[in-house]
Amino acid sequence: VTDEVTHLAALSLPNLLVTFTSVPRGEAGELYSAIHDYMHSDERLPSTTASGVLIAWIRFHMDRTSRSVRLLRSHILKVDEVMDRNMSAVSIDAIIEAKEQLLRLWSVAEEQSECLEALAGADADTDGLDFKDLKGSLSVLLATAAATERTALRLEKQICDLRQRYEGHQQERTNRRLAVLTVISAIFLPLTLFSGIWGMNFEYMPELSARDGYFIALSVMASVACLMLVCFWKTGWFY
Repeated sequence: VTDEVTHLAALSLPNLLVTFTSVPRGEAGELYSAIHDYMHSDERLPSTTASGVLIAWIRFHMDRTSRSVRLLRSHILKVDEVMDRNMSAVSIDAIIEAKEQLLRLWSVAEEQSECLEALAGADADTDGLDFKDLKGSLSVLLATAAATERTALRLEKQICDLRQRYEGHQQERTNRRLAVLTVISAIFLPLTLFSGIWGMNFEYMPELSARDGYFIALSVMASVACLMLVCFWKTGWFY
């Protein structure tokens, strides 16, 4: 699926069908050869008339759209499986790219459905179209277009779910980091309090003149820090 917008048109006469496209032949790759091979298969033509050729031509493009939607569905299922195993292995860019592809395919499917409905209604108003013997083929194409749109709708919901899961995972990671920072800050609060008290410039502070005051202060600070770590651990801050 590409970002390039292309258009197809057809001029149908009783015994002649002329097709038009905005894609130059040199830039279409193997599209023209694929259409040629498809249209020259006898089983592809529901009728040897211009209307039958038109139905086959539309079915070719609808099959490409339906196939692209199925491939995208397989890709989304693989992304879902990867996220189940390792959420960090999927980037938000992959989800956004899948959504952009889906929107392009969905717009194509909607236009194809509208085209079929217009053809079904224009049968009685023109001499260039005659679907009297092609009602079955036209109904199949309408059902295919509707199925493709329903599949696209389900894929949209799946992509939204994937994005919500990804954003929830990112939020959880952020919350865990904030929890770690909160624990560190809480541990250093009493240590900062002790440093502030012992850093006061009072003339008489007996603990400052004690022989082992320095080691006692370090022991008190370490004990308080360890006690707070144990408390945070037991209350589930590190889970």
